[in-house]
Parts: sequence; structure tokens; C-alpha cells
Amino acid sequence: YLSALEYLRLLRGERDVLDEERQADWIHEHTASEDVTGIRFVRLSETFRFGTRTAGLVGNAVYDSDGINYTSGRDAAPEHVSHSQLGHPLSELLDEAPVTLVTYDSTTDYQEWNPIEATLAAEIIAARREGTTAGVVTPHNAQRSRIKSRLEARGLEAGDGRMVSVDTVNRFQGGEADLMVVSATVSDPQYITRESDFLLNENRVNVSLTRHKEKLVILAPETILGHIPNDPDLYDETVIWKTVAREAGEAPTDQKRPPSWRGPLSAILDDEDLECPDAEISVY
Repeated sequence: YLSALEYLRLLRGERDVLDEERQADWIHEHTASEDVTGIRFVRLSETFRFGTRTAGLVGNAVYDSDGINYTSGRDAAPEHVSHSQLGHPLSELLDEAPVTLVTYDSTTDYQEWNPIEATLAAEIIAARREGTTAGVVTPHNAQRSRIKSRLEARGLEAGDGRMVSVDTVNRFQGGEADLMVVSATVSDPQYITRESDFLLNENRVNVSLTRHKEKLVILAPETILGHIPNDPDLYDETVIWKTVAREAGEAPTDQKRPPSWRGPLSAILDDEDLECPDAEISVY
């Protein structure tokens, strides 16, 4: 199996598309090269979907390693997507910054669904300014269903042709919205290790981070931001999440700064049936 892009790269003669074990499976009748096939490969280096803040984040995390100077050609500053009278501390999650990282520490480890992120995602979407579109992306269908249920409980329906979309990363490719929420979902360290090829895939994370036009809110547990794979060869897969943490000021580097707000989940949401009310939330 190859994606359409990888197949075209293979036709061009790029040898790094297939690993050594699969090279023998590639049967062709010519010496593949751009001169022979006439296939040009033009790399995206400028976006007009979002502003310079996200372009810098994605550029540092993904494009710099390919020698691409990724920039934004958009002049307008991001529009504020929340109600002007939004109360504290929820206002910290939907402030004027184009990118907000919300991380947390919980005594319970989650795999394919996560009530902390599902509850926060629904609250954020419900708090958006009327008339703005919104979307949520997550790696797993179980989390997608849980978020949709939380939205429906608030009288908000998500689906095709509606103002709100909730879907998996693979199905959201090509989509966009004014406000996007990324639900990383998985907090179980052992599950992160087992599913690292899927969860930490650079292309999937890149899609997740580039669907918004005005505001991006990233919900991610500390376990995935600080994940260190057992195999050193897999470390590169974690770089994109570590870049997110560093750019937001969460990572313990020279850019580290205190969160704009820190407190229990119950301080954000007044819900008697709230799961994990004592989960410690940090907003950057």
C-alpha cells in the first residue's frame, strides 16, 4: 500500500519511499527519474489558511527538516472566536492567541477515549462566538463518538453541512474551520508506545495542526508531550509533539514559562457528573 503522493514520488525515482525489504517489490520498465517521467515535485512553502504563529510552529516541527522555509501569506490578524463575556478560566482557553496548548495530568490512563478531553472539547466548542465554524479532530472513532455525544447533550449537532464537525484525523484531511480543537486522546504511556506508528505519525499530526483559520486549541496529556520511545530510532516520531510543547512554553527548555492558568478540571466546568474533576489542567 502507498498513498497517491508516495506512488508519484516512487515514479520520480525517490529511493527513500520504500524501505529495503520492499525495494524488490518495485517492478518497473524504466530508470525512474524526473527527467524520464516528467513528474515535478513542488513542495508547499506558503499557506493562506492561517497566520504566522501556526506557520512558524508547523515549520519548526515539520518543514525545517526538509529544508523548506514554511511561511504564511496571510496579512489579517486572527479573529477572536469566543464570546466577549466569556468567564474565567474558560476565557484563557479561547484568548486572542492563535494557538493554545491545554495539557493535564490525571491519575487515570486513557487509550481510545478520554473523558477529560471530550468534556473540554465540547465546552470550548459551545463557548465559541455565534457564526463561527468549529471542528474537532481525534485519532480514534471512540473519542469522536464521545465528543459528539457531549455536543448533542448541549444541543449542538455535528456533521456534514453543519457549523460543527467532529471526525478522525484521516477523514478531516482537506477540511477547515475557524476554530479547531485537537484531541490527542491517548494518555496511557504503554498504549502510546504500542501505537506510536499511528499516534505519532508526522503526517497525521501535521494535518491535525493545520485545519484552523483563526484559532487552534490543542488538548494533549503530559504523557504524550514527554513520551520517550524505547527504540532510539523512533525518537524522530516524537519531535513534532515536543516542538508543540516547546513553542507553547510547556517544555523544560530555555523557553519554558508558567501557564496562563492552572487548576482542577472542576474549576473550568461546573458539572456534578464530571469525570476526573481533580485532573490538574495547565493552559499555555
